[in-house]
Parts: sequence; structure tokens; C-alpha cells
Amino acid sequence: MFALLLVGLVVAIRKNLTKFVLPLVLLSAVAGIVSSVWVARTGHAGAKSAWEDTPKAPIGGGGDADEN
Repeated sequence: MFALLLVGLVVAIRKNLTKFVLPLVLLSAVAGIVSSVWVARTGHAGAKSAWEDTPKAPIGGGGDADEN
């Protein structure tokens, strides 16, 4: 969607269709903000999903190397 808006904006600028430039600029700005928020939320949800159910190591390690 964002890419299509940008392509439309480039075409409108090159063909000198000035009545379409401002609406396309505004729609592109809104689409860019929405896309950025969507990517951040998706990344956060993925990280939370990946790390939420992992067992936590005890403080101080507690692995085999400490038993020597």
C-alpha cells in the first residue's frame, strides 16, 4: 500500500497533476506512520512470544562449570 502511494506520488509529480500531489503526500505520510507502528508492534509481539516462555537461569549461573 505504502509503495503504491509513493509510485502514485511520483507519477503525479512527473505528469504535473498538482491536484493529486497534496492528497498523495498526506496519504503517504499517514501510511508511513502506520507502517512503522505496525512493524514495531509486530516485532515486539514476536520477541515477547519468543522470550516469554523460556526458563530463566538462576542468579550466579548455576551451570556445570560452577560445580568444579
